[in-house]
Amino acid sequence: MIDRLLPSLTFLATVSCGLAAGIFYAFSSLVMRALPKIPPSAGIAAMQSSNVSVVNPWFTAAFFGPALVCCVLGVISLAAMAQRG
Repeated sequence: MIDRLLPSLTFLATVSCGLAAGIFYAFSSLVMRALPKIPPSAGIAAMQSSNVSVVNPWFTAAFFGPALVCCVLGVISLAAMAQRG
């Protein structure tokens, strides 16, 4: 069964890692460049508001999902290596 699931998990890991990288890129290139252009108190308020609104199931899955899928793939790989000898 794992042999049939492995290509799907690998594809999911690839896509989810790309999504997480896109999240980091968007934050770095958009948000971090915009913050210095506003007064510090407004920047603090904007970041605090972003931190509150980003905590939702979709972001959590997109942010932590790739690490979880990659860990599962790592365990499967280690188990396969141990089984082969």
